[in-house]
Amino acid sequence: MICKTCYPSLRGSRYQVRRIVPATFHKLYPALWKFPNAVASNLKSQVYSVSVCGSTGHSFIEYDVSARGIHYDKAYSILSSLVVPRPIALVSTKGSDGSVNAAPYSFFNVMGIDPPLVVFGPSDQADGSPKDTLRNISESNDFVVNLVNEEILEAMNKCAVALSYGDSELSFAGLTAVPSTVVKSPRILEAPANLECKKFDILRVGKNN
Repeated sequence: MICKTCYPSLRGSRYQVRRIVPATFHKLYPALWKFPNAVASNLKSQVYSVSVCGSTGHSFIEYDVSARGIHYDKAYSILSSLVVPRPIALVSTKGSDGSVNAAPYSFFNVMGIDPPLVVFGPSDQADGSPKDTLRNISESNDFVVNLVNEEILEAMNKCAVALSYGDSELSFAGLTAVPSTVVKSPRILEAPANLECKKFDILRVGKNN
């Protein structure tokens, strides 16, 4: 549960989020959180609740984003807006035909250090088929997580464009693929840091991989 300090209509480029107990303040930016449209404030949830701090006290808006919940169709916008700032993994892979793919994923983080473990979640395409990233990792068993900074932000967004399999997002975005040290998948030269990764496991939970 989070409490957001009151800014009229969420105006401004920054906001503060505080933990109710103890009252520790954290500045977060940019201001990504916006309440989904057409969601009634009196609906109850079994899973997630968000509280908005207003001038007259705390009011609560609760969302049920469980698999059968009434707000399940808004699960992405709600959950992706809560954990901010969000790290972005620009994942580069190499297909069995030698083609290079790159795609950004925001469901990503480092999940352990012994051994070092990176986790990210590529969902399926609209037709239910695996995305090129997952297809390539399944074939080659490796990938590279390229970290993103402001200098390559625009190029990263271009990599999100849906291209045909085998077409290079890196060429489209103006980024440079260079050989990695340990894995077959290339790393991106312009990225501030690269994590060369070997596949440990692929877990399918619903439409998540």
